[in-house]
Amino acid sequence: QLAMQKIAYSVLLFIVTQELTPLLLSPTNGGQFAAILKTMNDGAVSVRDAVVKKSCIKFFRELLTQWKEPFDSSDENFRRALLDIVCQPLIPGVLQSILCRSFNERDANQVRIVSELSNVMLLVASIPDAKGIYAQPLSSQLQATTSLIPGALQSILTATSPSCLEKSILQLCKAIKQCD
Repeated sequence: QLAMQKIAYSVLLFIVTQELTPLLLSPTNGGQFAAILKTMNDGAVSVRDAVVKKSCIKFFRELLTQWKEPFDSSDENFRRALLDIVCQPLIPGVLQSILCRSFNERDANQVRIVSELSNVMLLVASIPDAKGIYAQPLSSQLQATTSLIPGALQSILTATSPSCLEKSILQLCKAIKQCD
């Protein structure tokens, strides 16, 4: 079953990286857009394979890059659906998988997940109408996790570059493991 899922993830990633995203929004496919987002979210959060996880997060990064600015009001519902899934289940879910004990910060493929997530988080933070749905849930989720590590939440929420955010997340990951 994972082999079939990998094909689906790869095809969807190919569509967005080649900027063929209008195919996903066409009258034929538009009704399935929420299901596509859910499938890719499940891949990013639930699949253990680091390459699949990275690919699914990259799918969201590519969409956010293409849709950073508000666009045609007929497509605004698609943009809102994207922001909702990225801010609520995706970012907290991937962050939780990174902060769990099984995450190996020495594995290049797993570090790439942090890199992709950092790009997604900064893209969302840069979208004016997404700030409210992004910062509060993230702060709430991380509050308990980061209470043992002074300044960790602040360094994540105030990072201004992907590399700074990546470094903050990896430092938090290491600190959590040391506290266990």
